[in-house]
Amino acid sequence: MLYFVSLEPNKLIYMMKCVYCGKELTPGMYRKDIYGNVAHVGCSHLCFCCNRLVTSKDVKLPDNRWWCADCQQKEVVTNQHIEWVHTRVRKMLAVHGIDDKKWPKSLTINIVHPKFVPGREPTTAHKFGDTQYSPSLFSKSYNVRMLDHLHRIVFAGVLAHELLHVWQFEQGISLSRQELTEGFCNLGSWVVYEQMNTPLSKGMMLRVENDPTPIYGPGFQLVKAVYDNLGNGSLPDVMKELKKM
Repeated sequence: MLYFVSLEPNKLIYMMKCVYCGKELTPGMYRKDIYGNVAHVGCSHLCFCCNRLVTSKDVKLPDNRWWCADCQQKEVVTNQHIEWVHTRVRKMLAVHGIDDKKWPKSLTINIVHPKFVPGREPTTAHKFGDTQYSPSLFSKSYNVRMLDHLHRIVFAGVLAHELLHVWQFEQGISLSRQELTEGFCNLGSWVVYEQMNTPLSKGMMLRVENDPTPIYGPGFQLVKAVYDNLGNGSLPDVMKELKKM
């Protein structure tokens, strides 16, 4: 939050206020999120979902996750919400060459609530999504598990990642390195966010691009370089190149 004050006639400077407590910030002693919001270091809690600095009106969940008002209003909750996002993500992946007519029928998508211990910090139980694969002699089944309380745009990006895991299973693809597998799936998230073209989706693109997590971050950088070099936007063509690596 910014406001302007005049110290001398015809001379204005701007002061900044903390989005959480509303008090003035000391220049150079604050935290800024990817959307340009600022807060005192001691007030700088980030929404677990969108990485926005939270305000005093936002919610802290029982498992210690901060959750902003915008994500609360656009949360994916019902099966109808899930199907609405699922259909649009498949169409966006189809733009990049993933055939929308060849997804398995034995695919379920569920929202899960992470286990937590009160008073302890969140753990890897707060993964945004994962895919359970159950092969049998006659069929395959997939269960995509999505973390609860996700904004529909973030949900879409995470779902794109998980669907590309399903796609690789269906195609019988096993790449030489895990970072290529996860990097390819992260590229799916990235292209979906790019098509959405909103402030939040652009923020999520930055999160994918700057992911510090081992395997996921370096993997995305490797795969994105292949994608950029090809220049045709085709995910199957990217996969052809990754198989050679």
